Amino acid sequence: MTGDTEQGAPAIRPQASTVAGEVPLCVDLDGTLARTDLLHEAAVRYIKQSPFALFHLLIWLLHGKAYLKQRLAERVVLRGDLLPYRADLVEFLRDERARGREIHLVTASPQAWADMVAAHLGLFDGATGSGTENYKGRRKASLLVERHGEGGYDYIGDHAADFPIWLTARTAHFAGRRGRIHSARVKGATVGQHFDVGERSRLRGLVKAARPHQWSKNLLLFVSITAAHQLFDFAALGRVVLAFVSFSLMASATYMINDMLDLDTDRAHPRKSRRPFASGAVGIADGIVAIALLSGIAIGIAVVLGAPFVVSLGVYVATTLAYSFRLKRAALVDVITLAGLYTLRIVAGTIAAAIPISSWLLAFAMFCFITLAIAKRCAELTGTQVSLDNKIAGRGYYGADIEVLAGMGSASTFCASLVLCIYTTQPYVATRYASPEILWLLCPILIYLLSRILILARRGHMDDDPIVFCVKDKITLKLVGISALVLVAAAYIHLPLKLIADV
Repeated sequence: MTGDTEQGAPAIRPQASTVAGEVPLCVDLDGTLARTDLLHEAAVRYIKQSPFALFHLLIWLLHGKAYLKQRLAERVVLRGDLLPYRADLVEFLRDERARGREIHLVTASPQAWADMVAAHLGLFDGATGSGTENYKGRRKASLLVERHGEGGYDYIGDHAADFPIWLTARTAHFAGRRGRIHSARVKGATVGQHFDVGERSRLRGLVKAARPHQWSKNLLLFVSITAAHQLFDFAALGRVVLAFVSFSLMASATYMINDMLDLDTDRAHPRKSRRPFASGAVGIADGIVAIALLSGIAIGIAVVLGAPFVVSLGVYVATTLAYSFRLKRAALVDVITLAGLYTLRIVAGTIAAAIPISSWLLAFAMFCFITLAIAKRCAELTGTQVSLDNKIAGRGYYGADIEVLAGMGSASTFCASLVLCIYTTQPYVATRYASPEILWLLCPILIYLLSRILILARRGHMDDDPIVFCVKDKITLKLVGISALVLVAAAYIHLPLKLIADV
């Protein structure tokens, strides 16, 4: 395959012989052959290299879209083997190719990306991409008419920008749900096949990308007000509810950012490849709009709760973004960061409720969350089945590290239990509980609960975030219920004998 001429016009590829009576089949790439826009993916990857790269993109865009694409093509490497192709369309192209039909990839993406996709699929007689001209809409239509004549080719597209091309084609084929809508508006062209019309709506994809099931982690904001026995202070409870909404919406925005930054890693993962951005069910442009909306509402609620809570939300966002950009690839640092993010939720709930924070609670929570963060990494190492001397994609761990991590998780579990034991002996605990000795029953429950999570992660039986898993796991919920009964008993049942002597 040859590239563009020096003047920026695409080189004319020699046409292969085609089936008698058939015209060449021309296929669009962005949104059609692949359920994604390569320009948007490249921009996100470039920003991932450095957040300040955003200013480069703005400057390049001032020189025109074609210039922006060329600069990104020079700096960003895309992988053709990981793009989310439309399976039925690829199969159709294979069948047409087997029949001897001439097939061309014609895209507004840069020539380098067009060649990359063509080389990976091996289905095209030629690939044409943008050079100094952005071959989209009327420009692409003029190019195809110049090459094949009006009505001398069939075209497969998905976007309203493809209207001029469909109108000059012999047969107009369509891809995706938007293609179904556009096909009803095309006049004067023969309507052909529709590909991948069963793809989910963007709204459903955005809801899935927001991961509302992960909001259960933000129930940690209620820990402080519960531990302080102030759940019936409805003013404070109302503020914590608002804090929960703010954190949940902001968490959804950060999940979307994280998924956009992890496209290649997710696509290489057997389960994460089904995520909306990785699979192409949701476009990056739609995701950016959703991120702006969710974060805007979250910040507005935070402002109502006051400056200290705004600071806590800001620390959460900054830490989460640092984790997404860099820290998640640093072994052990990622575990400590995750545990810190969990603990920060407890701190934020304390700030929202305007109650003093307990150092005992923070120490207990940090050790518990380190165990859960380690379980998350063990689950990923087990799920990807990497060999002992290979590194998990996008992480800083090798397969051999899983045993060390499991040992650290067990140690952290017993540290959390030790903190709980020492807490029950503190003098001021006796002012809150009628029989603080009963709280000792929580220690074996805690050890069993956290150790079981580590074992399940090691076995590969945990395919979700550990806290989300706990919220949905029946055994965990039963143990939490028993723990609640223990707390109530310690608060209201007075034992006639003092079981533990003061030292």
